[in-house]
Amino acid sequence: MRENETEFIRQVREDSSIQHEATVKNHRKQLAKNERRYAELDNIIRRLYEDKINGVITAKRFETLSAGYENEQAQLEQQIEDLLAEIKIFDTDSDKADKFIGIVKDKFIGIVKKYTDFTELTAPMLNEFIEKIIVHESDKSSGERVQKVEIYLNFIGKFDLPEPELTPEELREIEERRAKREKRRIYDQRWKEKKKQKQEETENRKTENA
Repeated sequence: MRENETEFIRQVREDSSIQHEATVKNHRKQLAKNERRYAELDNIIRRLYEDKINGVITAKRFETLSAGYENEQAQLEQQIEDLLAEIKIFDTDSDKADKFIGIVKDKFIGIVKKYTDFTELTAPMLNEFIEKIIVHESDKSSGERVQKVEIYLNFIGKFDLPEPELTPEELREIEERRAKREKRRIYDQRWKEKKKQKQEETENRKTENA
């Protein structure tokens, strides 16, 4: 932000636009699904009513079944109302990045300068900068412990910093560390297998002597 404000603002606009479009798309998809289900329930209740009139089911059975479907319709109706309200907010206030940029000009730069050098991450700092932090479970499938952390900034949501370009020396060092870890993993696995084999041989000799 401090070193390249123009690039920062450009990326904020881009990320905000992507997140906005994805959210609206998901909302519209869920809205269509809920509306289809609501119409299906209308047809089901209508058929149940006809079955009651024709004597296929009892009035008590009709009341029991229709009550369950009507409850589901009420829940869908509330969800539809909420989705429409959120979509309207997105449509009328779609450029969240512009709001953030206005705050950047008036306040955010001052906050950035205020916290240029610090030795401790305090609660007030988090409250001024960050909306929420999501820490995912660690993943060791690649042989290395990898843990994804998502940071959502106030006003703009999730913001991904550009990946730094590693020098050839750094890449070589990473590969060397990986090779050492893999060599150690193989050694540990073979040691465990030998230990298990010795234990089995000891147990077999005890069984034979008995």
